[in-house]
Amino acid sequence: MTYIRFKVFIVLFIVVFALSWIGCKKKSKPPTTQEDIFIIGHGGGGEHCHNRYDSLRICHNRYPAIKEGLLIFEGIEVDVQVSKDSVIYVGHDVFLADASFGPVINFLTSHQIDSLNSKYDSSHHILSLEQVFKMFLNAPEGNSKLISLDIKNYYGSYWRELCSDSCETMKSRYERVFAIALARLLKKYPEVRHRIAVEGWDIKQLKEINQIVPEVRYKCLVITNFTPEIQTLLNQYEYVNCISKSIETTTKEEFEQMREFFMNRQDKEFLIQLWTATDSIGLQRARNLTKGPATIQADKNAL
Repeated sequence: MTYIRFKVFIVLFIVVFALSWIGCKKKSKPPTTQEDIFIIGHGGGGEHCHNRYDSLRICHNRYPAIKEGLLIFEGIEVDVQVSKDSVIYVGHDVFLADASFGPVINFLTSHQIDSLNSKYDSSHHILSLEQVFKMFLNAPEGNSKLISLDIKNYYGSYWRELCSDSCETMKSRYERVFAIALARLLKKYPEVRHRIAVEGWDIKQLKEINQIVPEVRYKCLVITNFTPEIQTLLNQYEYVNCISKSIETTTKEEFEQMREFFMNRQDKEFLIQLWTATDSIGLQRARNLTKGPATIQADKNAL
């Protein structure tokens, strides 16, 4: 009798252990699959504002938009830039205030940004990416599937008059600084690594990220049209496993072409991001276009 009870105990122990192990494996599995289509908050999920200090609106990339976005979307997209002392902050525009030459994230240190923040309430603060990572990891289950970072590097455009002949050098330096800063953050927050996409127009930036922090799950090239030249570029840089493209310029045929391209390239995982659904009509159009794996970036008003 004792022997039978012992056998029952052993069997139950094995079953419990197996179930626990399966549960752990499930938790460690990346939160998106090849069949997934999910909606993430564009700029956190707020709305476009010419002045980030507008007190009457929930503007993109500000604390209220990101906080609310992590409650109503399955993930978020934010725009990111690097400060003068190599800290990544959230912000889209060149200038932080309308009709002004400053302040500018690229030309401010983190200490100066903190000083600027002290003049405003928390809803108008310039958030560091580290703060956003913490919010992302504390989001409700199912609302932290993906955080997409749209990398802004203005040395090739807005700052040309300031850096003149050294613009290309400054641009390349910025690309590396961003990749190193991101690697430092992901070392501190490893849980984010398999839930992150980086996107940009600059293939060199994606190359730096792949070299310095290759574990970033999706490296997304932003494109205008899926041309043969783009396909050649993607075949040349095979670690680029994601395309980011405007909903407005994408047809169903083109979406199928992009998806088929990655499947024929036998990518184990890839992603197509469509931006931005600003209203319910845009969101429905995007839904009609997509097959997994894909994300649709949307403003709050689209839901």
